[in-house]
Amino acid sequence: MNPFIPSVLFTVDIKFIQPLTVTIFSLLKSNPSVSFKIYLITEIEDESRLDSLKSLVLSKGSQLITKKIGASSFSNQKIKYHYSIANYYRLLAAEMIPEEQVLYLDSDIIVHGPIQELYATDLAEYPLAAVYDPQVQDLDRLELSAEQGYFNSGVMLLNLKIWREQNLGYKVIEYLTNFPTRIQYADQCGLNAVLQGNWLRLNPKWNVMTSFFNPKHRNTALRYFGEAFDLAVQKPIILHYSDSPKPWEFRNNHPLKKLYWDYLNQTEFKRRFPKDLTFSNLLRWAVPNKLKKKYWKLRQK
Repeated sequence: MNPFIPSVLFTVDIKFIQPLTVTIFSLLKSNPSVSFKIYLITEIEDESRLDSLKSLVLSKGSQLITKKIGASSFSNQKIKYHYSIANYYRLLAAEMIPEEQVLYLDSDIIVHGPIQELYATDLAEYPLAAVYDPQVQDLDRLELSAEQGYFNSGVMLLNLKIWREQNLGYKVIEYLTNFPTRIQYADQCGLNAVLQGNWLRLNPKWNVMTSFFNPKHRNTALRYFGEAFDLAVQKPIILHYSDSPKPWEFRNNHPLKKLYWDYLNQTEFKRRFPKDLTFSNLLRWAVPNKLKKKYWKLRQK
């Protein structure tokens, strides 16, 4: 009997080495009996920058395989918010990774439980499986209907066999190039627009986004997910810090920020201070919200 060796994909630039390390550590720690084949598509040319990460993966009985790509490959694509050019690298996964199925994960994620069930999902003829994103409602922008919906691309189980057959990655790149004004969330918008609802819906526990904790999106999520929504929020298996600021930043106020730091403090990056821990941010944090509102009201008079 062949051992269970799931393939996992990350795409990253040099700025995200620390978050990537925390995500991979959480994956390995939460799945101690699983040996992973971890693919990393990156523009990083200096292999020594990845030595610590390779040692971590090897020490847990898994393997790290790097695939090099030139950042200029997507230099003409639109970048907004917290996204980076590295987000686009996954569009070439079918050409760069010799697998028929791979689990893609963003690098702002904590894996807080076993993923065998997720990886065993029967994709059938679907190009990918993902979780519905209740935060994105302007579907007309991408010519999508409410029934087709919009998924978050931070966690995707990819059917690379179908991607190759349909030339899917290049179709998304073509869409991104032809309709740049429609793009808000990097290649995520292109993927949704091209697939037109042809994706397998996953239980929300596999991608518990920051928007799930926002009361503004709760009713939308409840209508879509039903009782699975509250269960996912209470016991997330994959926790996705999908908005900015990120949990490694001082200004982040995610209710499960501490969980991120619990994992971070078990890596080589322990005892690091948040990147935006400045005097001005400390001052903003220390001033009560009521006082801030009064101040701005006075400024407006």
